[in-house]
Amino acid sequence: MSDSDERAVVVRLTVEYVKAVPADWDAEQINSIANGSGRCIDNSIHELAERSARWGEWMDTSPRPDEDYTGIRCFCEHATEVYVREASEREAQALAEHEATVREAEAR
Repeated sequence: MSDSDERAVVVRLTVEYVKAVPADWDAEQINSIANGSGRCIDNSIHELAERSARWGEWMDTSPRPDEDYTGIRCFCEHATEVYVREASEREAQALAEHEATVREAEAR
């Protein structure tokens, strides 16, 4: 990690948001697609990042939220993050290596 005053921990991020799905899907189908067959959770993370970016762009050009807007304005109202445990040495090392790679790429 980048600072000797830091330590690696594991946190759980829970996000609730509105999304469109086919009208005939039941809860089991939604859970199956989202958590197992054929869809990587990265897709949801990218979807949320895109919504957040669009919100930022919208905020730059609009005086107030549209009453019909159902996307994510700020994740604070839609997410919680809680401490789970201290990271293992392997997890902490992986984090440190990732951060070093990012710093190296940014320096180029």
